[in-house]
Amino acid sequence: MSSRVWIVCLLVSPLSCGQKTGEVPDSGAPPPDATTALPGGGGMDPNPTITFAQVAKAVGIDRSNEPASANIFTSAGTIAYGGWLADLDGDGWLDYYGVNHAQLPHLSGLFVNNGAGGFGKNLFTVSLQPSQVNPPSMDISNEMKFVGDLTGDGRVDLYFTGWSGEGVMCANQGVVHGSDWTGPGYRCFGTSDALDFADVNGDGRIDVLGFDVPSFDVYATYYSHTASYFWRLNNGDPNVNNWPTTQRFLDLRVTNPFSPTPPFVDLDGDGIPDKIVGIPVPDDGRRGPYKTLTAGKQVYLGQASGSYVMKSATGLEAIMAPISHIEDVNDDGCLDIGTDDTGYRDNQSWYIQNKTGTKCNVTFTATPRTALPYYPGFKRYNVDIDNSGLLSKVVLIHSGYGHNDGQPTGVSIYRKLPDGSYTVLRPAQNGIQITGTESSEFYADNLSPGDWNDDGLVDLAGTGSGTMAGTDMGHGLWTSGLVTTNGWIKISLPTVTGFFTGTATIEVFAPGAVGDATRQITAPRTLATGRAWASLGYHLGIGTWPSVDVRVTFPDGHRFVRAGVARGARITIQ
Repeated sequence: MSSRVWIVCLLVSPLSCGQKTGEVPDSGAPPPDATTALPGGGGMDPNPTITFAQVAKAVGIDRSNEPASANIFTSAGTIAYGGWLADLDGDGWLDYYGVNHAQLPHLSGLFVNNGAGGFGKNLFTVSLQPSQVNPPSMDISNEMKFVGDLTGDGRVDLYFTGWSGEGVMCANQGVVHGSDWTGPGYRCFGTSDALDFADVNGDGRIDVLGFDVPSFDVYATYYSHTASYFWRLNNGDPNVNNWPTTQRFLDLRVTNPFSPTPPFVDLDGDGIPDKIVGIPVPDDGRRGPYKTLTAGKQVYLGQASGSYVMKSATGLEAIMAPISHIEDVNDDGCLDIGTDDTGYRDNQSWYIQNKTGTKCNVTFTATPRTALPYYPGFKRYNVDIDNSGLLSKVVLIHSGYGHNDGQPTGVSIYRKLPDGSYTVLRPAQNGIQITGTESSEFYADNLSPGDWNDDGLVDLAGTGSGTMAGTDMGHGLWTSGLVTTNGWIKISLPTVTGFFTGTATIEVFAPGAVGDATRQITAPRTLATGRAWASLGYHLGIGTWPSVDVRVTFPDGHRFVRAGVARGARITIQ
């Protein structure tokens, strides 16, 4: 087995999707020995068997298994609040980080992959150490906001949000040898929460959108979006508090279309930041039961001249609920608006951006969740779940507030078909049991895709109900049991690491068709600074092709082509 394991890259170009009416049941698929044609001219297994099994506790995800130097273990206060796969020690294997809602000693988990089908001891308590300057409030940090390279050293850093507007940045120090443990060491700094991560000034360093903690107001910061925000411009210092700041947003540019936020978003696709502002109302009952509502939304489009112009008749003027998600939910190339009265717990209501030809025109139409190509639920993940080369949707659906439109609670997999439609596998079919013995969801459940055991199949880390069988009180790991005739390749780009300007792109073509966009086998993977490092590998499904051609465009613009890459191959390009 290779010493490298691979994570699924989610930074992808938009793909067109079919309509809800195109959704077909599994029983409507062709027989197993057939091959369904793909747009690139190849084929895919039309009837793969997609199942998952919970293996967390069995493979070592157990917070009580700590080095003796961590002192006495206690699980009091456990609320599993996120499970993540990432290579934390740089050896090429995906490790596991489990966030607790209040990261007190012992309660979170950092588990290093041993490369032999399991994980080592929980290093959280001994690994994450406070800085003496700007020390963190780990006890109020409670959710992962970013996993990536914030310091430009090719190591995976961590950024957490917390209560009262606070945040924690933990800079990876490399492998540390303790008295009775070896693994990644982190130095953690207290700072503000972050709303976005992107290289906004074009210097090749990933920047952080934050705000002033002493003047923090939860309503202004997260719901009306009228707070005083600033970008911290990365200068390479591991202490994010030492980065210079700017509020001159129109001098900057939107370079990360994958995690926009109302104060800094490119709605019309011109690269100039726009913003969406709620009209605040007093806290006299008009903010609603969750204290989140506004009197409507105003959209301001950034201009090249350095000013904002308010756009009228956007369709958001009467929207009172806070904006909780901005993403291209229907995969048509335009950003859409998702709202949620609770601010962060419910399935979103969607306002789909209208298009004039190919142009996003910054007007929005309220669209029922059931009218979208797949049911969008609470959280959505683009994953090549069957190695077909097509990106399916793995969706967390919540029912606790009654806004699930009859859809079952838990994880539904919408498998993408070549014609753009989806066929759905419900929780009872796919084996992902995330609610435990509860009747509804845990409000902060999550998933994190990656091939942790290097078998060529995409697995899912994550958290759910503390009553999930086979887990450490909700910290889960579902291993794929995919059976398919589809194949895969894995690519390593060791020189695409650290800080760099521009982007790198991985493209996969039918044999002899490099450069022909109509013969691409899977969506191109686009890699940006902070989201790529030397030990990160890229897993790409290729359907039933016996071999493919790969083209990599590096950040400096030069290209490299590797022809005849056989299915199951692991290649390094540099």
